[in-house]
Amino acid sequence: MKKNRATYKKAGVNVSLGDKCSRIAYAAAKKTFTNRRGGVGEAFALEGGFSGPMELGNVKNAVLVKNSDGVGSKAIVASKMEKYDSLAFDLIAMVADDCSATGAEPLAATNTLDMQRADPEIVSGLMRGIPKACKRAGISMLGGEIAELPGQVKGFTWNADLIGIVEKRKLLDGSRVKKGDSVVAFRSKGVRSNGLTLARRILGREFGSEWHQEKFHGKKWGDILLKPSLIVTPAVVEMVGAFGRAGKCRVHAMAHVTGGGIGENLRRVFRKKKRSAVLDALFPPQVEFLELMRLGNVSVGEAYRAWNMGNCFLVVTPEPDAVIRIAKKHGISAREAGTIQ
Repeated sequence: MKKNRATYKKAGVNVSLGDKCSRIAYAAAKKTFTNRRGGVGEAFALEGGFSGPMELGNVKNAVLVKNSDGVGSKAIVASKMEKYDSLAFDLIAMVADDCSATGAEPLAATNTLDMQRADPEIVSGLMRGIPKACKRAGISMLGGEIAELPGQVKGFTWNADLIGIVEKRKLLDGSRVKKGDSVVAFRSKGVRSNGLTLARRILGREFGSEWHQEKFHGKKWGDILLKPSLIVTPAVVEMVGAFGRAGKCRVHAMAHVTGGGIGENLRRVFRKKKRSAVLDALFPPQVEFLELMRLGNVSVGEAYRAWNMGNCFLVVTPEPDAVIRIAKKHGISAREAGTIQ
């Protein structure tokens, strides 16, 4: 049975090598931080952070954070289904939720759309979701770039850059995490934008090239995988406080569950203090994850490394009830999922 198990690595994505490449890229990035020393926009390291911070210099206590991400191979699913208007929620969730995980308030984004050929119908569909997704996150989309690259791109890729702001004392670097803190999990809505390569490989192997038309629980697999990401940013910003405003509860760290799953992303916030967590009350995986595991003979460990498994965001806090209350106010199901050791 083990020989037939689907893994992310067999699907063409090596998480360990990806992490290694990220470390190489960040090491190179840190060598540029001195370029702005003493001036506006001086960068500093935030090991394991979900966004990169830089001080404004002339604005007291203000730090800018910046990050990049994209919808990944969810674009392939959208192309197969010829449905594009929900991808904006995936795009904005990836960058805005990464930003807010550092304690920052997201401000504005730009996007880059690389296409095999310019297609106004696809562009119209993608952009139709931008106003709603940006309104949910409380950000502006300042503009972007559309490049036609017929010899380089098959279909399209869609990425974004986002900038946010945070008071330096509010920046969450993991140093506040304490033994006994609670870990609150936010319930995900579907696969989001990570692990799609593995999901597509499993479904393609099982059903062939038209896998997206096969039905599970009355819905097409293409529609199940296209379910738009839940943007948690407004709840998180209320918890920690927007720039210049007090937060509604104490938060010691946060983790956006993206590539690498729950364990890898939670470990990122422990780098300042060698802590661990017991997560014995996470939200159970949605049925689509369980079915993908069954179809691909995916191990539990592999599944929790490739997918969010029903938990898209984690908040480390001494005030779990307040976090859960604020999340509920913003339409997010949350529960106390474990404790810090």
